[in-house]
Amino acid sequence: MAKVLVTEAYLQAIADAIRTKNGKAVRYRPGDMATAILALEAGGAGGTTPPTPPPTPPTPPGGGDAPAGKTKVGSFTLRAKADGSLSGYTAGKIMMALPNHKTAAFRAVVFCPTGLELVNMGVSDFQNGRAWTKANAYVTSPTRVAVEGGTNYVMEWEEVIDVKEDGAYVYDDDKSNDKLTYYCCAEASVRAAAGGSTALDAASLTVEAFV
Repeated sequence: MAKVLVTEAYLQAIADAIRTKNGKAVRYRPGDMATAILALEAGGAGGTTPPTPPPTPPTPPGGGDAPAGKTKVGSFTLRAKADGSLSGYTAGKIMMALPNHKTAAFRAVVFCPTGLELVNMGVSDFQNGRAWTKANAYVTSPTRVAVEGGTNYVMEWEEVIDVKEDGAYVYDDDKSNDKLTYYCCAEASVRAAAGGSTALDAASLTVEAFV
């Protein structure tokens, strides 16, 4: 077989073209390139379709309106990890927003864009979140709500915020104004629905508090 001179720049250009087509961040050796080219899907100038970017989570059910007679005092949104998990002993906080000895309302929403579905959802109430557990004494399972672009899984509850002993305050509380912090302990996850190809990290958990 005849020998020819191939420059490094020439091989780099071929590898870059393969990566553009298949969307993979892979280093190719010369001996790998023929197999990689044969594995490319046919389909015009663009090759394989690049992954759809994660959609912006929609407003929770009800247009994000506060429950009657209450005002929104804080919220946070957690994006799912690549494995679809939405979990953490402190998945998020609503800082120094909840007046002590008052009734607060909470809304937790896992948004699953089309192509994903919920596996499980546990979101702590105020009292249990401060004890680092996902238990919720007020609601045990979410309500499924179809929304534009996917499905919301909703947990809503009200509870009295009642911290009386000095030892029950934490450093994130505004003790001088008696406004407390909600710690969200969550354990939730999503998976691909049958035939779905949406990235798992397109899902999100949003928690809002109202007083």
